[in-house]
Amino acid sequence: MQAKATSRLPTEIGRDVLNKALPSAIRHALKNYRTIAFAEASEDAKAFQQHQAACKAALAHIEALLKLAGLVESTSKSVASDDTETASLLADAEAAVEAYENPATTDTEEA
Repeated sequence: MQAKATSRLPTEIGRDVLNKALPSAIRHALKNYRTIAFAEASEDAKAFQQHQAACKAALAHIEALLKLAGLVESTSKSVASDDTETASLLADAEAAVEAYENPATTDTEEA
C-alpha cells in the first residue's frame, strides 16, 4: 500500500521556513543593532554620520523582520496571503541590509 503524497503550496512551505527562521534572525538583528548603537561614535562628522546611518539601517532591518513575522503569523491563521506585500517586505529588508553594508549609498541619498 502506497502512502498518498501530500502536495503543499510553495507559500505554505515558505511560511513554515520563515516561522522557523525569523526568531533567530530577529535576535541576530537586535544583537547587531546593540553592537552598532553602543559603539563609541567618532567625533569626525563623516564617521558620525555613517554611524547614525548604520543605526538607522539596523532599525529598518529589525522593523522589516518584525513586519514579516507579523505577516507570516497572520497569513498562517488565514487562508489567503498577499504575495506582493511579502515581496515588498523582503525588498525592504534587503535594502536595509544593503544600506548597512554600504553606508556610502545612504549618505548620497540623504545629502
